[in-house]
Amino acid sequence: MVAPVFLAIVFSMFEAGWLMTQSMMLERGLDLTVRDLRLGNYAKPSHDDFKKTICENTKIIRNCEDNIVLEVVAVNGSSPAPTSPVCRDRTTSDEPVTTFTPGAETQITFIRACVIIDPIMPGMGLGLHLPKDESGGMALVTYSAYVSEPA
Repeated sequence: MVAPVFLAIVFSMFEAGWLMTQSMMLERGLDLTVRDLRLGNYAKPSHDDFKKTICENTKIIRNCEDNIVLEVVAVNGSSPAPTSPVCRDRTTSDEPVTTFTPGAETQITFIRACVIIDPIMPGMGLGLHLPKDESGGMALVTYSAYVSEPA
């Protein structure tokens, strides 16, 4: 009688640990990429360059470049940052529409990354109760803001 409850707790601990590790690595990957942007290491940044660099810095998320969606928005005094994240729908092959407008020098830019990951045990413990999309994946979202340094 105790074994199923004990196993659910053990698998929930593994699930929570793996989820937290992936979340921290995604945040690290975005932070390292934003640091390079702030320092001007990208002459003319592109959407694909951002995705590739974030995924290279993240390292542990499978199919990162296929599952990541980036939003990059230059923030003006009158335009607020985007409010809800846009994530990939893995049930279709359509690319989500997002904004990609890196700011000019000394302009505040908001960047957000959303990656869909699969739980280790989707039908047991914590994996059963986490919010999932139609494909059974969970969204990891991280964000940052930066100001490009003048040349």
